[in-house]
Amino acid sequence: TKEQVESLGGKFLIVDEEAMKEAETSGGYAKEMTEEYKKKEQEVIKNHIKDQDIVITTALIPGRPAPKLVTAEMVGLMKTGSVVVDLAAEMGGNCDLTKRNEVVDADGVKIVGYDIDPVTLKKANENIVAANLSEFVTLEHCYFFETEKGRDRQLFLVFNPPYDERISIDNVERFYANIGNTLKRSYPDSQAWMITSNLEALKHVGLRPSKKIKLFNGKLESKLVQYEMYSGSKKAKKQ
Repeated sequence: TKEQVESLGGKFLIVDEEAMKEAETSGGYAKEMTEEYKKKEQEVIKNHIKDQDIVITTALIPGRPAPKLVTAEMVGLMKTGSVVVDLAAEMGGNCDLTKRNEVVDADGVKIVGYDIDPVTLKKANENIVAANLSEFVTLEHCYFFETEKGRDRQLFLVFNPPYDERISIDNVERFYANIGNTLKRSYPDSQAWMITSNLEALKHVGLRPSKKIKLFNGKLESKLVQYEMYSGSKKAKKQ
């Protein structure tokens, strides 16, 4: 938002303030803009991008491919050594030249399209080692639905799955059901916490929450729920 940009000392570029307000959903996400607005937006971006060293794009529209904001022509105007970090790569990217999970070199301008940046993961691991926490904290990038607990002691899992708002899923109910099935099958004697604003999809997890906490994730009314998994019955576990 404008306030967030200004709180960091940045200057917010406004194309059409009234149109921006009208394009915001109740959840704080963007709707698709008119063609007239898009033309104005392209001119504003083109006039400013050539002077920037780093450009970070994050624009997503619920249920739609990411809007194209940075054209190949604009990238050609940027200085050698400049970087475009496209955080919308998963949904097609905001830059014409973005390739998901790749770094593209366009005549000296790099376009980073990683969903999960390996450099960031490496740095996070280095910080864990430097803090002498490597015995307690490990980082892994894996496909959760194929994972298993792999240890005897109790685990605590935290989930912030897609709400089918900003990031769209073909079958969000089945996705949440798969989370519940994996927890029941592969994570006995563990606890899981999940935050979501999609309360209908939450019903498909198929586990009875032991705790429910109402909160807001930005403008989205959400719930933080706790699930407890047992290798036997809950009654036997307490005895």
